[in-house]
Amino acid sequence: MPETWSGRQIGDFIVEERIARGGLSTIYRARQISVNRFVALKIIDLGGDISDRVAFRAAFEREVAITASLEHIHILPVYGYGLVDDAYAYIAMRLLSGGALTDLIRRAPLKVDRVGDLLSDIGQGLDYAHRKGVLHGDLKPSNILLDDAGRAYLSDFGVASVIASAIDPLVSQSLNKLPLYVAPERLRGEDGNTRSDIYSVGALLYHLLTGRPPFELDEGGLGSLMFRQMEQEPLPPKVLNPSLPPAIDALILRALRKNPHERFATLAEMTDIYNTVLGKSTLQWQMPSTLTRVRRRRWWLIPIMALLILIAVGALIVRRPSLPTTQPPITMLDGEFGTLETLTPNQNTLDRARAVLGSDGFIAYLNCSLDNVLFASRSRYAREIAENFGLRLVVYDAKNDVYTQLTQIEQARLEGARAIILCPTSSTELADSLASLEAANIPLVWATLVDDEYGAKLDSDNYAIGQRIGQLAAEIFNAERGGAGSYITIDRGDFAATQLRLQGMIDALTAAAPNVVNSGRFSAEGRELLEAAETDVAALIAAGRTPDAILCVSDSCAYGATNALTNANIPTSQVFIVSAGAEPFTLDLLRTDSYLRGSVAVDRRVSAQLMVYGVIAMLAGNPIPEQLRYPPDSMVTRENVASYDPNS
Repeated sequence: MPETWSGRQIGDFIVEERIARGGLSTIYRARQISVNRFVALKIIDLGGDISDRVAFRAAFEREVAITASLEHIHILPVYGYGLVDDAYAYIAMRLLSGGALTDLIRRAPLKVDRVGDLLSDIGQGLDYAHRKGVLHGDLKPSNILLDDAGRAYLSDFGVASVIASAIDPLVSQSLNKLPLYVAPERLRGEDGNTRSDIYSVGALLYHLLTGRPPFELDEGGLGSLMFRQMEQEPLPPKVLNPSLPPAIDALILRALRKNPHERFATLAEMTDIYNTVLGKSTLQWQMPSTLTRVRRRRWWLIPIMALLILIAVGALIVRRPSLPTTQPPITMLDGEFGTLETLTPNQNTLDRARAVLGSDGFIAYLNCSLDNVLFASRSRYAREIAENFGLRLVVYDAKNDVYTQLTQIEQARLEGARAIILCPTSSTELADSLASLEAANIPLVWATLVDDEYGAKLDSDNYAIGQRIGQLAAEIFNAERGGAGSYITIDRGDFAATQLRLQGMIDALTAAAPNVVNSGRFSAEGRELLEAAETDVAALIAAGRTPDAILCVSDSCAYGATNALTNANIPTSQVFIVSAGAEPFTLDLLRTDSYLRGSVAVDRRVSAQLMVYGVIAMLAGNPIPEQLRYPPDSMVTRENVASYDPNS
């Protein structure tokens, strides 16, 4: 690289003074001639040994063009890019005056609140890019820039991989370009994905909060560093920074898991948990929806609507209105909650829904698994309720297999399903099928709360359910274990409902028994929950890491954990379980000296009613609240199980 580029013109840019310098690149302040503005101009030395410069040019321009297409407040806009003599690449970006995250890293450890602000900025930009199908691939302090208010901005999406594949790798090593924040799977040569970026964010948080990266270069050199990143667990950050809240410690370690599937599914999820620990709320990072969404705050429409109703009533005296034979447009009421009282269908709504279903149409209930008592009873109640209204409802059993469910979605549509109730077996693999339902204007009600997806979502107060689980666990720890011990959580995977319930558990237990340690989260991730719980708990026991308590999101998990503990001859006095569902077998366990100490009851009939009412409203063309909410029921324990009536 020349000694200095100052004073030279590169494309549309006049280079001025140097701002920063790294291993392969130098950043200059430059003036863009065509619009007379100052920019940050990054000039990258490509070295002299790029074998296929034509291919490199095409790859470089493609990657930077992708970055330039990303429009988000926390992604640095690209104003121009190109190559100089095939020996240097340049990228012009918005000029920021706050330096890079590199400067903050040097002053680490930082306060938890400050790191939370940075995570929110980074998370918003990266989550947006991921939803657009774009990975970063090279998250590190020098690629995160700051403005004068300390807000963070992402730069250099995808560019590093293009350059790294083109230059001699020895050049990178000689310039001390260490892969301190690179995910293990990428070090092994595997393709990265969104969870690889999440690992990098976790490594950055580790460094910001402890003052050092998860793994450092030692006398073993680069090979030793990469081996430890791929094979060894990092020292818990709380060991280096004892003031860290236990939940933040656990969050970082989860982001740094070797298995990508054990990390967070999204940056939104990760940031929401971090902010919850701090008592903050997280902004909703949502891509624009293709649905028409409205908010009912236009009070000036009431007189007009009243007049229209009077006109409509007059028209009815003359003739009955024609009923729809095709599905009317679906209108979602963004952020609103529906209850039994607000969604109970009247005769007109029922007539319109029946007309859309026709003589051959039906409602398909795509269940996760009929082996789960909660899921099975909900679909049974839903069928009874639909039949009472003269509507046909057909239940499908996916047996917790996402590929079976994908097939059943198409099968149901071919067989005449005009609306769908869905208990999803996955939060990701169903995306294309759900998009096809939305494109076809087919009513969809979820039997669980999900992220920003098409359709209305059944929403128990999952956070409150989790709190009840955590509260009972804390009471047992305080009364029987001196307020100390360890626990694990087991859940179904990366579903919004699961995450809310999980966070409620952790928050309530941490608040009431702060000395109890969370020693791990385990997720089924597409496996049968009972089988996953049994396998994971058995592995912990075999490794000598038996927890004092197991907190389960549902009773299926409790059954699996019970099997593992029983098979290992663990005394019931050593480990206790708290879950949710209050299924019949759960009640039997509570009546005996079992590991299970309590389970939050769920009102299956009310939740089934809400889903059927929601489908009827959508079939009829009525505006539908985005969430269908029902309250949690009581906590059933050893002490009150004798008086608990599940049918009351």
